[in-house]
Amino acid sequence: MWVDAEPIQRDWHGGEIRISEVLYEFEGPVVFVARVGFNELLFAKRDEGELADFFLAVETNDRIVAALRQGKLSLRGALDRPEGWLIETDLRTINGFQSLAEGQFDDLLPQPKIALYSRYGLVPDTLEQAEAFIAFRFVGAAVQGGQVPLSVLQDKINDFAAFVKKALLPQALMTGRDYRFFDVEMAEPKFSSLVLAAKKPTFDEARIALSRRLEGVNPEALNLQAGNQGREFWGLLNRTLEQIDQTGELSQDFKIENQIFLTNLKGLIPSDDENLSRVEVTFNDGMNLHTAIIEGNQRRTIVAAQAEIEGFDVRTLVGVIIEVNGVAGTFIIKDMAERQTTCVMPRADFNELDDDNQLYRGRQVSITGIFTRRTRRDKLWIDGPIAFLN
Repeated sequence: MWVDAEPIQRDWHGGEIRISEVLYEFEGPVVFVARVGFNELLFAKRDEGELADFFLAVETNDRIVAALRQGKLSLRGALDRPEGWLIETDLRTINGFQSLAEGQFDDLLPQPKIALYSRYGLVPDTLEQAEAFIAFRFVGAAVQGGQVPLSVLQDKINDFAAFVKKALLPQALMTGRDYRFFDVEMAEPKFSSLVLAAKKPTFDEARIALSRRLEGVNPEALNLQAGNQGREFWGLLNRTLEQIDQTGELSQDFKIENQIFLTNLKGLIPSDDENLSRVEVTFNDGMNLHTAIIEGNQRRTIVAAQAEIEGFDVRTLVGVIIEVNGVAGTFIIKDMAERQTTCVMPRADFNELDDDNQLYRGRQVSITGIFTRRTRRDKLWIDGPIAFLN
């Protein structure tokens, strides 16, 4: 069980193992926290011997142990530390040990994404993902060994910033330049595999209070809207991956209907020439932590769809609302040429405008979105805020 590259030492001076919490046991402790000298260590059994067992031990802290216990962090993530020890012990005496640096005990780490308790399913491998509102982790040859090329880092940070501003911006801040009142705090990037993690959104409350247009809008409502935007994104991501799994592709209708969603992901789903083979997406909806792994055919299908939709017809139309269909969540406008167009938007956005009596017959609007020419009535998937002209 010993690691070949390092010497086996017998003179342990770290102190006795005093178990403070057993996290998993099977015929004895398997995963546990112990005080060893002045250090708190996380132990995980890696092999059994006749007289003693082999444990991988790493320094830990309350944050890591809590995340592991609550199913927010995988056992691999909790053990993946800068240094560790492979210890042969019967939990009373230490027969031998090896001091291991980062990278020397990779083969001793458990499988990725596996929670300590099976009821939690797939979970993140980093604390940054576990504590984030939303996070992307990029895995592949380009980010191995704790080093990231500057070009890759710059591209992914820019792509992630653009995604957050578009996908999570609350509805109330989509008018004019109100988007500048919205921001997110970033967790420190993790370079061993590039992790970009956004914490909860923040809002410039002082400047919002000075805005007449935003009178009555409070941070609590904005946080709720940002959370709803995040849940909408997560739902669309699941639908995307499910359709690829079931059919091997994305239908043309799906690509047209979800062009905004696919465009927002531009750059965050790596292409084959980036030396990034997988991206892991983590989202915290306030109650549960969700994880999706995008690789192989899923990754290539999304990248191909993004390239295709770049050629879609984006137009701005000006017209008068002639019908509002609350059941379908759509409205119809007629332009100066008497051409009718059905306008479609996310259901939550339609409901909010409809509840505020913003959509009614005779109102003149300017809208931008993906245009589809049809025989009887054209169709426009709205991308961006609606400008009301009267």
